[in-house]
Amino acid sequence: MYECVVEVPNGVKDFQYKIWPANDWNIEESLKPLAFNGRNYYATGEHDNGSYVFDKLNANELVTKFKVTFNPRYSLVSFEVIDKKPIEPSGTITLDGNLNDWPSDKILNDPENDGKWAGNEIYKVGVLYENQKLYIAGRFAKTETNNFMVLVDVLGRSGAEDTSTHPWNRMYKFQNGDIDFILESWGEGFNAWVYDATERKFVEASNAVIHRGVSSDGAHVIEVEVPMTLFFSTIPTDVSGNVAFVLTGGIGGDNQWASDFAPNQDDLPGDGGACPIPAVIKNLISFSLN
Repeated sequence: MYECVVEVPNGVKDFQYKIWPANDWNIEESLKPLAFNGRNYYATGEHDNGSYVFDKLNANELVTKFKVTFNPRYSLVSFEVIDKKPIEPSGTITLDGNLNDWPSDKILNDPENDGKWAGNEIYKVGVLYENQKLYIAGRFAKTETNNFMVLVDVLGRSGAEDTSTHPWNRMYKFQNGDIDFILESWGEGFNAWVYDATERKFVEASNAVIHRGVSSDGAHVIEVEVPMTLFFSTIPTDVSGNVAFVLTGGIGGDNQWASDFAPNQDDLPGDGGACPIPAVIKNLISFSLN
């Protein structure tokens, strides 16, 4: 029997997990059969995480501390709430998977049927900064292993020149600016990374972000709240930045493959979704306190 107490200061309602027999993601071949996602062993892939939802929470509650228990004898994983907190109203946006409460000037409706692949389309995206938090939203459709990807440049902070140190198979860069934060969603789930200038790579930051995802009628909606404390120890009074969204595939041959961008890029993606490596993003959505 193995137990671990997990603290999540920002609070969560749900999360993804693996029982991982190693201290980092560089797992030895001999240990791969021990990787477990609550259902199956050999759970070593990027998208085979287990998922758990705290189903006895009130609508205005988040879990801030919980205990994980793993019983390898019976291959059972269980979760117990230790502490929780109320959700504090933070302003305009409610993280409920519904974009109706977004101000119309903070939502961009992407042109319909401009995706390069059938069933892989961005419908709308949103960016809003208030109360020292960055809110990001998207409504999209996807198939197979493609993801809805968000790239953020927070001005006044040292970011990455491109996404080459992102742990997944991606190669994007901004024509002007750098990249401080990456989020990818495949539906109701997500992962997030922040660029660490000291380690010179993107590091996992999913637990620092509050997320809500809903899937219905063949489309996915995601809303995310990102605290500025993820980027600054002392938050400037004039925070601003730029964001781009892409319905992304992986790298193949000499191309980064993508179906759709928001905002649209003048020459990306090319025929069949091909983007020469690196895919240079020119058009961005800006955010600031105003």
